[in-house]
Amino acid sequence: MRATTRLGAVVLLSSLSLVSFFILLLPNTVSTRLQKIALGTNKLDGYVPGIWKWASGDVSSDAEGGRRLVVFGDAWVDDKIDAAEQARGLVWTEVLCEEIDCTSHLNLAVSQPIEAYPSAPPTGALASNNIYLSALNSSMARTSSYLPSAEELLPDLESQITKYLTFPKSKAQETIFLISFGLWDIYHYSGFEYSEGQKLIEETIYEIFRQVDRLYLVYRENVISELPTSNGTEPAPFRIIVPKLFDSTLLPGWSSQRPTPMVPSSVSEQQKMAVWFTTRWNDMLENRMGAWIQNDTLPLPVAMIEKDEISDAKEPKTREEAESGNAESTMPDVKSLTVRKDAFYYDIDKYVTDVIIEHQLEIKGLSDASGLGKGESPFETVKLPCVISAEEKHRQGDTEVNGLLFCEQPEEYLFWDDFRLGPIANEHIGSEVAKMVQDGKSMRKIWSDGKGHS
Repeated sequence: MRATTRLGAVVLLSSLSLVSFFILLLPNTVSTRLQKIALGTNKLDGYVPGIWKWASGDVSSDAEGGRRLVVFGDAWVDDKIDAAEQARGLVWTEVLCEEIDCTSHLNLAVSQPIEAYPSAPPTGALASNNIYLSALNSSMARTSSYLPSAEELLPDLESQITKYLTFPKSKAQETIFLISFGLWDIYHYSGFEYSEGQKLIEETIYEIFRQVDRLYLVYRENVISELPTSNGTEPAPFRIIVPKLFDSTLLPGWSSQRPTPMVPSSVSEQQKMAVWFTTRWNDMLENRMGAWIQNDTLPLPVAMIEKDEISDAKEPKTREEAESGNAESTMPDVKSLTVRKDAFYYDIDKYVTDVIIEHQLEIKGLSDASGLGKGESPFETVKLPCVISAEEKHRQGDTEVNGLLFCEQPEEYLFWDDFRLGPIANEHIGSEVAKMVQDGKSMRKIWSDGKGHS
C-alpha cells in the first residue's frame, strides 16, 4: 500500500513538474505547441494569454484618428511567422498597410503551426468550422482516413470576429476590414460529391456575410454614438477588402502534401472538383457581395439616439404649429442616417495564374493573344517553393532548419512553401490592393462608372 502511495506521489509530482516546465518555456512556435499539450488542450480558441499568441498588432489601443486595418483570414494573410521564416518577408496585408499609411494594424488570421507536420495532414483556417464538421458527419466524403475534431480546427471567421469584438473600441477615424478565406474550404470541399460541394459553398458564402454583418452592426452602433460630434457630415462608410479566391490545385502542396484520397475517389477527381468549386465560390462571392453592398438602407435605430444629443431638435412653439406641421422637425430624418457598405474586390487569382502562364510560355518561347509570354518572369521557378523537406534533393545554398530546407534567394520563387506565396508576390499584391484603396476603386465606384451593377 505504501509503495503504491509513494508511486502515485512520484507520478503526480513528475506530472506537475512537467507542466511547470512547459509553462515556463519561451513562447516560440515549438514551445507553444508543447505548452498546449502539457495543459491538456489543443483548442486555439481556448488559448492561455501569453502562451498562444493569436492576434498580432496593438489590441489595447491606438492613436486618435488615422486609419486602422483589421485582418481576418488564413495563412495567406497571417503575419505571425516563425523565427526561421524571417526571409519570407512581409505578407501582402502588411505591404497594404504600409502603403495606405495605416496608423494601426490588427491581424487575427491564423495558420497551422509549422511543427504540426507530419502528425496531421495540411490544413488551414476555414470560413466556418461548423459547416465543415456538419458536412463530414453527414457524408461519406473523405480526403483521407483522418477525421478532425472540433478542437483540432483553427479559429474560423466567427471565432476571429468574436475575439476582435472583445478588444477595446478603436480610436481610429477610419477602419477597413479585410476578409480572406476560401482556399482551405475548397481544399477540403473537393473531397465531397459535386452536389454536396455546391451546397457547402452556398452555405459558406452566406455565412461569411452573416459574420461580416456582425461587424457592420457594431460599426454602425459606434457611428451612432459619434453623431453628436460629426458636425452633420455623412457617416464614414463600412468598407471591406475581399480577395478573389486562387485555384488551390496550382499550389505546390496540392500534389506534394495532399493525402491520397480513399477509394472510390481519386486525385484527378478531387482536382477537377476543386477547379469547379473555385469558380463557383468566386461567382457566388461576387454576387453575394453585390447584394450585401446594396442592402445598407436599414435606418439607424432611433432609440439609440439620445434626445439631448440632437442639437437641432426643436419642440413646436404652439399647438397649431404642431398640428399644421409648420414647426421645425423635432427629429432628424432617420432614413438619411444610414452607414453605407462598400467593398474592394481584388483578383488575386488572375495575378498568380498570369504569373504562372507567363513563366511557362517564356520558357517555351511562346506567347498568347493576351500578350502573356512576351514579358519577363521575375521568378526562377513557379512550381517548386523556397521551403522544402530536408528529405528532398538539396539545392545550392540551401539552409537546413528543423528538417526543412530554406532556399538562398526567396525572391526567385513564386511560392514560399507548399501553400503560401513568396515575398515578391506578396509585395505586388499588397501594392495593387493599396492602389485600389487609394484610388477609391471600390465596387460602388465601379458600378457608378457604369461597369457593373447599378
